[in-house]
Amino acid sequence: MYDAIELKLIEEADLLAQDAHIDECPLLKKIDQIWRSIKGVNRFPLRQDFSLAQLGSEVNWIVLAEMVGQNPDDFIVRLQSTNTADVAGNISGQTFAELPTYYRRNCIGLYDKIRHVQGPVVTRTEVLHPEKISISVYCWGAPLSRNGSDLDYIILRPHFFTSSV
Repeated sequence: MYDAIELKLIEEADLLAQDAHIDECPLLKKIDQIWRSIKGVNRFPLRQDFSLAQLGSEVNWIVLAEMVGQNPDDFIVRLQSTNTADVAGNISGQTFAELPTYYRRNCIGLYDKIRHVQGPVVTRTEVLHPEKISISVYCWGAPLSRNGSDLDYIILRPHFFTSSV
């Protein structure tokens, strides 16, 4: 669990904007394909159409946040899988404003990118753990909606790689 550890940012990159390739991290392809398949003619897929059962084992890595106010800090984490809780600590029920600084910055950054491209994005963040472990965090994020046009939810699927430096 890294929430109480000071991580040093090494690099941050946007890898995927709407309609770009997701080849940088193949494990994120499945959730991206599901999102695109349920989008239909709507601007955003409906939350009610995004079934967790469709995700299979991917459901073990999902974070779902709902917008409950007017700014990004007002997102509240409604669903957090056990795998992400094991890595990041339990953030379920917390608003983005309540998250540890590192996670808050990443979640709000993803929301800003999703809002900008109006579709899914993938980011890569490289951080250095104090024990000289490099952590690459790829995170796929996409909007979901109650009515097909408003950004009411974001769904996140992080993927972690670690290596010694």
